[in-house]
Amino acid sequence: MKIFYFIILPLFLLLPGLSCISRPGGEKAPSVQSSGTDNGPIFIGSKTLYTPQQTIYAPPPSGYEPVFINYVGRHGARFLTSADDDIALQSLLDIAEKQEGLTAMGRRLKRMLIFFSRIERNNYGNITLAGRDEQAGIATRMLNLYPGLFKGKGMDVIVSQKIRTKQSAEAFLAAFKTYPPEKIHLHTPVDSLNDALCFYDISPEYKHFEKGPVVRERMDSLANDPRTRETDLKVASRIFTDQMLVQLKKGDIDLQVDSKAAGYDMEKFVKNLYALYLISFAMHKEMAEKDISPDSLNFGIFFSKEDLAWLNFRDGAEDFLVKGPGLDPAGIQVRNAVPLLIDFINTIDSSIAYPGQPDARLRFGHAEAISPFATLLGIPVASHACSSIFRYADHWNAASVMCMSSNIQWILYANRQQDHLIKVLLNEKEVHLPIATDHYPYYPWNDVKKYYIGLLSKLHVNLDDDMHAYLQHLQE
Repeated sequence: MKIFYFIILPLFLLLPGLSCISRPGGEKAPSVQSSGTDNGPIFIGSKTLYTPQQTIYAPPPSGYEPVFINYVGRHGARFLTSADDDIALQSLLDIAEKQEGLTAMGRRLKRMLIFFSRIERNNYGNITLAGRDEQAGIATRMLNLYPGLFKGKGMDVIVSQKIRTKQSAEAFLAAFKTYPPEKIHLHTPVDSLNDALCFYDISPEYKHFEKGPVVRERMDSLANDPRTRETDLKVASRIFTDQMLVQLKKGDIDLQVDSKAAGYDMEKFVKNLYALYLISFAMHKEMAEKDISPDSLNFGIFFSKEDLAWLNFRDGAEDFLVKGPGLDPAGIQVRNAVPLLIDFINTIDSSIAYPGQPDARLRFGHAEAISPFATLLGIPVASHACSSIFRYADHWNAASVMCMSSNIQWILYANRQQDHLIKVLLNEKEVHLPIATDHYPYYPWNDVKKYYIGLLSKLHVNLDDDMHAYLQHLQE
């Protein structure tokens, strides 16, 4: 294996990403995109429930048939990953109740938390029934679109060590009722060695970048924006009396969560409450099973549309910086997805060279893998960098790139002459690649491979490089 040491290159040599430039005259209010329901807009960003973005597809050129699927997907809609946000809220409301510091809406929130805990208990980190449906739906549509592809040669399935990715794989594979189970090979590498799927946890420099000045300064600018204080105060004022608000403003309340005492303030309260709002949309089937009415877990009543828009904007800004194109579509947050790109290329090459290879390679991971991979590929909706954090939502939003069960598929096609084409889907929508083709959305595989090898070459990376060493030595 070759050992890789990263060399920093100028931005213009790298990815074909676009940028939005801040305009003179100050920053405008964010143009926040939302996920819509019959009840109006819901601002839930990366927690948006999955729906396929396309259902009718362009037919392949004459003589071409699908022969292999290369897939990476995020886990399905989930519960909270840990008992933090809900326990902190419960503890705060208990304190406020003892001090007679709750408004009528505050008391209603306290009752909601009882219903919430009935559903969430013993489910931390699991996918919900809605998440299982998302995964089964993707698999069913795949089977219906490419029925002749799955010949029983086998499927390689790779998951992270988080239980929600294994649950997602199981829900996905349940749709393959007639596929020989002995031909389905499940792999669960240790996350710290799972270079292609868990790269974001392996690179020390990327972990530093997540908490470093590039991200921190921009998130601080949003935290210090007057709209943050105004939003926090409006939301908290609906829940607490004036006396309790004074303590929250000062951060004078110490909460004991997970045996750790920590100062608690108004911003933390709103963040915790918004987290429950975000996750509640994934729990509707569990609510019905337990005969809990939607109104009993309607955390949206504590927010105005403007509150949700700003909270969603702030939430999405961090995703944009650490998982998306950020300030630079060739930044470390994108380059750390190189192992996944190489795995995709090598897997396609292996499928072509050895016809007995599996019918598909299916990877089930996290949003941290989907979004940077989409940017690295140059998919337009995922590749707009922005120099001003206040304008990132003009071209990028988490819901369209890294929603629950978000996925990227490479469908390999072949004809009798063994010529090969590739079609790429993001959330089941045909996408443009920065490569010429006469048959969009189908691209000659040799041209696609040549383009991405050229991209890797500019990063001084080869297809047979040691990707663990690459991640260990990756630099900002």
